[in-house]
Amino acid sequence: MNNNEDTILDANGSTVQYRCGVTPEYITRLAPNEIFVFGSNLLGRHMGGAARAAVMHFGAIMGVGVGLQGQSYAIPTMQGPVETIRPYTKQFIEFARKNPDMHFLVTKIGCGIAGFTEEQIAPLFADALMLPNVSLPKEFIEINLSAQSSTAVPQHFVKKVYGQTRTLVDLICEMNKRKHFKSADEALGCLKDFLRSLLMHGDNVAWNFSLRTLGHFVVDCMTPSGLDIEKLMNMQRDLFKEFYKGVELVYKNYVIDKTIKLIEMLNEFRRYTQPELIVDDFYKATGGVDHCEPQIPNYYYGFGSEFEHGPLYFLSYYTQRFWKEVAPKGILDNDLFKEVMYRRHLRGVEKYGLDAVIGRNYRPDSTCHSEILATYRGGAGPVYRKDVEFTDPEMKQYQRRLVKSCGDGDWRYYEDKFEFERIRDLIAGDDKYVKVVVDDYNTLLVPKEDPTLPLYRYSSGKVPFDKEETKQEAIKLIWRKYPELFPR
Repeated sequence: MNNNEDTILDANGSTVQYRCGVTPEYITRLAPNEIFVFGSNLLGRHMGGAARAAVMHFGAIMGVGVGLQGQSYAIPTMQGPVETIRPYTKQFIEFARKNPDMHFLVTKIGCGIAGFTEEQIAPLFADALMLPNVSLPKEFIEINLSAQSSTAVPQHFVKKVYGQTRTLVDLICEMNKRKHFKSADEALGCLKDFLRSLLMHGDNVAWNFSLRTLGHFVVDCMTPSGLDIEKLMNMQRDLFKEFYKGVELVYKNYVIDKTIKLIEMLNEFRRYTQPELIVDDFYKATGGVDHCEPQIPNYYYGFGSEFEHGPLYFLSYYTQRFWKEVAPKGILDNDLFKEVMYRRHLRGVEKYGLDAVIGRNYRPDSTCHSEILATYRGGAGPVYRKDVEFTDPEMKQYQRRLVKSCGDGDWRYYEDKFEFERIRDLIAGDDKYVKVVVDDYNTLLVPKEDPTLPLYRYSSGKVPFDKEETKQEAIKLIWRKYPELFPR
């Protein structure tokens, strides 16, 4: 069975006590009060892995995807990004608190068929660490203790959630642990000083975690089927992880995410088979990073030089606007700051869907820009815009209507436009693509022969589609409409 108290080493090699036990690697039987906690799907199709074991041995019920069933407890992990799992882990932890007579053995949910890493899932169970009736996998305990003993910075930043804005929020929170900001101007001023230092004194963090490490890692990340992006990200994250704390750790993770994002975008159309080409393309796209001389104001890993636009404007505006809410006692409260700046919006989208959140908390930015949707209540949130449709009637059916601004507050930019502008010339010069002028407002970069490649709009980046089949139909329609450019 399982002890209710154990010891483990933290990141500094010190022995740490915690109240929960360690889940055994193999569970073949349970005591009468023990509950097997496994990863499921919302439809309750318990067909493989721990879910199948739960059905065969511990009372799980086919068709029931959430909660207690027999001597098992199901947590859905197959419905979307890692943040969609959080409401169910919170529900589980609350259930465990209310049922102290049960002992819950949490398996490594989400780390098998669902495809998440231990670093992504472990933080979802941080609040269970001190519950005496919950056992966690050893890896989950170690990751959470490591976070508590250093900076409590999230182990994994999901750039697509809030990108630069979320990183800026986390930077302020790390500074606030030492400085205890008493005004919005003080917090924003310290942030601005930090960002200016990145420009004025070179950038060792960005240099070490971009071009320099790519040359070392990409060889080991090539597989027979191409570049393994996930392995590349994990190898980058592990390098020198002991040497960065506080704001440097936040910025290091941001740099890694941004590096991987750019390589991911390059790989979508290059489909690399040779590691040397990755490093060469990355250098062409970014111009490299100089860690000895000052950077240009808007270099690849920067946030802009002033609080004039984009995420810096967004952050400044909402920090001033909600200061009394995020500093109710006169000193900035990190948890309230994160809640107002991004958690509230994210939780609403998870629970109600994006359309419902926009309908309740957003309105047109102005009468001149009715296509721009910005928050006016409920806290901060990214700017969304209605995408510009093709004027060609045949193309309209393929265009999704709503996209998130990559500027997190600057409506002038499409999602990932900053990265796209750095790879656009590489796409246009690739012999797999043809430039097509559809109308006065739309020029496309269209795959010449392979419809599985992305379709790009020249002004704003990859055209988003909900299904691969829909994208391929759109590309084939362009081929038929412009036979002189795509002879068959």
